[in-house]
Amino acid sequence: GGWSSMNRLVATLLVLLLGEVSAFLPSCHVGGTIRNRRCKPLMSSSSPNDRMLLRQELLELCKSGPKNGVGASEDFISSVKEKATQLAKLNPTVRQATSPMLDGKWRLIFSTTKGPSSGMLGPFVGDVFQKIELEQEKYFNILELGFLEAVLSAHWDLMGEDRWRVFFDDIQFSLFGIPLFKKEFSSSQRDQVLEGMDALGGTAKEARSSNNGGIWDMAYCDEDVRVLWAYGIQREASKASIYVLERE
Repeated sequence: GGWSSMNRLVATLLVLLLGEVSAFLPSCHVGGTIRNRRCKPLMSSSSPNDRMLLRQELLELCKSGPKNGVGASEDFISSVKEKATQLAKLNPTVRQATSPMLDGKWRLIFSTTKGPSSGMLGPFVGDVFQKIELEQEKYFNILELGFLEAVLSAHWDLMGEDRWRVFFDDIQFSLFGIPLFKKEFSSSQRDQVLEGMDALGGTAKEARSSNNGGIWDMAYCDEDVRVLWAYGIQREASKASIYVLERE
């Protein structure tokens, strides 16, 4: 009946949010291979105007394609990656993992992930946000589609000046602002839920980035734009996805 349909919708949303919410990796990405060295800011004569121009070009390029990058062509994806790699070389922020500039709400404008981090919900593409509360060491991945909202909360451990390892804590669904469902995760519960949800959501288990989080390796951050690459804890870094976010 209606309740069964709602359960299936909630289950599907759970799969979509947890499928690849995971992690991020630096933009040393060439020809599908991620190099084992971090991209350092270029010590050159590049001016702030050069960086701002390149940043604007990246934003305009991302926004000229399909929403959040869903369904983008390989040529378009390659163009975004190339532009993002160039911008990462001009990264003005050292120790991004603890920078106050991370604080706040960010909107996803492009990603190569095939999972829910791109906002995909069946045939629809919703709005994706990331809210970071640096002092509390908490972040929230938010998917909004009409009157439906799904929020995945997580925390992190520092792994370096530009890297977090993140851990999922709980997920909550709301409709018209009214909470419908909230689930806290232990490791065993998370594994059981995800394995059960894969079949309902039509998601292959091997396509899931991770059961319990991922690695964020931050490539670029300024007051308004972030560029990151993502892979899950249980996946190879060479399969990372790019994420470009703009401050909301």
